[in-house]
Amino acid sequence: MRDEFDVGTAVDYANRYGDVAYWRIRGREQQLIDFHGGAQSDTQAPYRTENVQRGVAKDNPLGRVFHDAATKHWGQLHPYTGD
Repeated sequence: MRDEFDVGTAVDYANRYGDVAYWRIRGREQQLIDFHGGAQSDTQAPYRTENVQRGVAKDNPLGRVFHDAATKHWGQLHPYTGD
């Protein structure tokens, strides 16, 4: 089932961090994981999702940028959970 989508402008994968669509997609991915119970690396059994790892590491320096970009574009599904 598709949730949301965005069309990026970075043709080369190396340029993805300059593409706001990439930021929104990464932020939405982590919000969805958190909304549905969190990654297994963040929670204890019984696990609520099959996501073993977070989509965006807690210490990712762009984590807040990703979250805010997704929230601005689609609305917030879950509060920010990074460090």
